[in-house]
Amino acid sequence: MPGIAKHFKDRYHLQDWRVGHVELAIRHRAPVVPVGVVGAEEQMPQIGRIPIQVAGLPFIPITLTPVPCPCATTSSTAPHPRPRGLPPRAGRRSRRRARGRRRVKAAVQALVDQGLSERTGIFA
Repeated sequence: MPGIAKHFKDRYHLQDWRVGHVELAIRHRAPVVPVGVVGAEEQMPQIGRIPIQVAGLPFIPITLTPVPCPCATTSSTAPHPRPRGLPPRAGRRSRRRARGRRRVKAAVQALVDQGLSERTGIFA
């Protein structure tokens, strides 16, 4: 939830991550594929918010455009493989999950930073 409620000045700075993706990857012996999205932060510019506590939402956004602007691009890296030799129950260890979360978050932030540096404009 922190990602959708952040201010415009905080765009493209990843918020706190949970560890569920790491635990599931270890448990099911699946790789994690980091994906960076550039442009989503500008797709529906907010001009206001209506505070409301419905279905767990912190607010209803008032947007400048009625539909999203076509300005998002994505990029990904090679999958981060699950460390070899780990039993599925290893995903329950908090240190291992935290380390995996930091590694994947850093990879996604690097993709976002690279996408921002290569972008020539909001719609390019």
